[in-house]
Amino acid sequence: MSSRRRGGRRAGAARRLKSIVARVFGMLAAALAIIGLVRLLQGQAGFGVAFLFAGFVSVVVAYALVRSVNASRSRR
Repeated sequence: MSSRRRGGRRAGAARRLKSIVARVFGMLAAALAIIGLVRLLQGQAGFGVAFLFAGFVSVVVAYALVRSVNASRSRR
């Protein structure tokens, strides 16, 4: 087995890990958005906005991870 083959396996594992992390950030974003909306409806504007902002940041991180995974797949 050559070192090139092992590097390919590592790269594949890294892509899989990134895609899993992106999914987790996506689910976290959805949960934070729901919590933020509920807090806003309860009249806790500060907490609601903070949760919505955290959800937005999670979406941005997940999007960046997905873009990097897709970019690495197209380079293969």
